[in-house]
Amino acid sequence: MFKIKVIGIGISVLLSLTLFAKSQDSQVVNKDSLLYLADSTNKGDTVHMDSEYKHDSVSINEIVEVDSFQIKREPGFGYDSTQVVYGWTLDENYVMPIKHPIDTDIVRFNVYNNVVKKYWSLAYLGNFGSAYLPLSFLDQNPYEDVLFLNSYKEYFNLYENTVYLNTKKPYTELYYVSGGPTRDKLEFFKVSHSQNINEKINLGVNFFVNSNKGQYRYLQTNTKSFKAYGSYSGKNYLLHSTFNYNKYVAHENGGINDSVYWVEDEFDPKDYPTNYTGGTSPNFNSDVRNRIRYIDGMVSQRLKLFSIGASDSTKKSSSIAEPYLSHVFIGRRTSKMFSSDLQDTGHTYFENYYFNPVETFDSVAQVSLSNKIQLDFKTKIKNKVTAGIYASINHEYQRYTYYTLLDSSIVLDSLNTVNYDSATNTYYYGTGDEVYRYNLVGSNDSVDAKLREFNTSNIFISGGIYGKFWNRFQSHFSANLYLAGNKIGQSGIQGKIITKANILSNPYLLTLNGKIENIAYPFYIRKYYSNNYIWENDGSNSFINKVVLSGKISAPSNKFELSGDYYLIRNHIFQTDSVPLINEGIGISYLALGVEKEFTIWKFHSYNKVLFQLSGDTKVINVPPVILSNSTYFDHTWNFKRTGGKLRTMVGFDIYYNSTFNGLKYNPAFSVFYPVDEQMGNYPFMDFWINVKLKTVRFFIKAEHLNSMELIRQSRADDYKDYRAISYPANRIVLKTGISWTFYN
Repeated sequence: MFKIKVIGIGISVLLSLTLFAKSQDSQVVNKDSLLYLADSTNKGDTVHMDSEYKHDSVSINEIVEVDSFQIKREPGFGYDSTQVVYGWTLDENYVMPIKHPIDTDIVRFNVYNNVVKKYWSLAYLGNFGSAYLPLSFLDQNPYEDVLFLNSYKEYFNLYENTVYLNTKKPYTELYYVSGGPTRDKLEFFKVSHSQNINEKINLGVNFFVNSNKGQYRYLQTNTKSFKAYGSYSGKNYLLHSTFNYNKYVAHENGGINDSVYWVEDEFDPKDYPTNYTGGTSPNFNSDVRNRIRYIDGMVSQRLKLFSIGASDSTKKSSSIAEPYLSHVFIGRRTSKMFSSDLQDTGHTYFENYYFNPVETFDSVAQVSLSNKIQLDFKTKIKNKVTAGIYASINHEYQRYTYYTLLDSSIVLDSLNTVNYDSATNTYYYGTGDEVYRYNLVGSNDSVDAKLREFNTSNIFISGGIYGKFWNRFQSHFSANLYLAGNKIGQSGIQGKIITKANILSNPYLLTLNGKIENIAYPFYIRKYYSNNYIWENDGSNSFINKVVLSGKISAPSNKFELSGDYYLIRNHIFQTDSVPLINEGIGISYLALGVEKEFTIWKFHSYNKVLFQLSGDTKVINVPPVILSNSTYFDHTWNFKRTGGKLRTMVGFDIYYNSTFNGLKYNPAFSVFYPVDEQMGNYPFMDFWINVKLKTVRFFIKAEHLNSMELIRQSRADDYKDYRAISYPANRIVLKTGISWTFYN
């Protein structure tokens, strides 16, 4: 646990920033600064990382050229002689680079939680690091092969979210967030470093730790995460590699006693009775815990075989055709251990105990290895037309392991065997006087082992074509088909078209997407074994059929974006309190309309998002009809004429709101949320904040859930208004501070 007292440090930092501003030159992010961010606005303009209208001019360039990141190679993609740091990610095939701006702005710097920053609205247990579910169906992924992973993924370093860098100078960032009194304290610390060995080779590391005790007893989280990555950006050869290790621990309280919360409004949060028990003050360790380990690694290689024609970036008439050969290897191990020391003789907490009536220790693990070999052919004609075609063959191997701890107090006939008594319709293990029987109602499985292991593999092919024409039109079409394995028959085809046009002298960007997919049921739907939950669905060979149509039009000059999405899904998977179910043979529709708009009057900014959702069946797709967020702030840069120093400040508030809908409960054994017939929503969450930036130092101070103060708090009147999930009320007002210090020298 860190001993730094951030609030005191925060005050000191603010004073120091003011003094520094009077004596030192500013380095605001623009073309004259040491760190120039490609593809972001300059001169302190707002940068919204998730919006198309962050650009001053409309651009449809998505695929970066092979030699884009050799800093000395002019002109290069987004090249500028003052640029120090280039950032990029990899495309969905993990082969081609895609530009990625390095965010050093203070817009939304106060939103330290990646989950809150990424998603419009959440079902959430309240603590930074705790399980979550986006309330926009567009952001949900119910078909993940690992059942629990969707509830934690944004907290981890993953191969998917690796941002590769190329730097002229070593680049380091230190980031620290703290909040709350000692007994509830949140502390988050991150350090990142990236450095080029030469102009082509870059190595980097990223490490962070998060500890959050939380306001309500027995609800704590702790995360440790490490990332190492490297890249080689040659003219004819690209190499990207990354390794990630994540360790996560969550203490679970099962939610609070709702009836007490409604009546006893003056209770200290730590005094509310919880559904699960645990230790006493000061640690409040729970009797129920989730532990997750996530390890992955990736190596992506791309080789230009040869060139046809002449390539000269200084000549507009040059044309070239180039074939490439790529190989991608991805390895991943994911495991979750759920343990409970609760003495549940009355089946208060769980309906069934299939292996151990005294304690629960379940382990669910997946090992995944995949290899891709891809051949693609790209051609450029007079620097005006770029077109390409690619095809790949892929192999993936998965091993699923389920482990449950048997009751060690029972003498077993066989270590891995339980028996079935057809006369009483019960299962039992043990001999003589030490026989324990239990009911298996609701499961069609003949439980016969405490350790189960399944190996699966798949072979599939994929391919696509893409093109960019005169910097005004871009398209990308792709398809895949599984030829062998447990996913045989799974297929998909999708297309994307991007174009730009000038309407009334204003540039607009139009994006159209379409997708048709037949998705094999995830493995967890077919088989799942634990001490409290068991199911098998081997008899079903159906697929999830999904059709998606979406469109988006954005006007950068007007800072406006309008989007629409339509889904038609057959055999959709949805969660219940005990097992995931399949909406078998039934089609369900989903419609979403989103609007984003920023208003600017003088130095006042108001950034607004609204999402309207319509579900064909709210029991299957359960989402609030309306979600909105607002960020309003005053942005001012203090200029010190005598020294030329500058200090940028923002003062504002954020509001998050969703309309009433059927509430979501949380099951710690699965780490999933499921709908219930209890209403929640129709409550605004408000944060007040101040952001400050001087040179490469950023600082924020914020009051989270400001409207939970007793003087302005809305009456609950026996409902779940300020709940993030049923039985999980939001944390009350808390003061938090954060600081980021970036070094490049």
